[in-house]
Amino acid sequence: MFSVISMVYMIVKRNYFEIIDNKLVINRNIFQKYSVDLDHIEKFEIEPGPLTASKIILKDKVKIKYDNSQIDDKQLKELMRQYCIPVE
Repeated sequence: MFSVISMVYMIVKRNYFEIIDNKLVINRNIFQKYSVDLDHIEKFEIEPGPLTASKIILKDKVKIKYDNSQIDDKQLKELMRQYCIPVE
């Protein structure tokens, strides 16, 4: 039963960020992870509404889209302030 609960939790809990060893890890779902060095991030662009993807803009102008439906914008701003990364 515990394994079923864990599996459901992993499927439901998606689109969250972790910071591991100076890298931002984007957990898109159970099978997809993307990581980027915090030093390469220029800023975050938060889009209003659930139908538009927000973006992480890298210093080389590459845009990484992410679904911010499960990410608290206020917590993201506080966290990124520590790394001097603007969240707009």
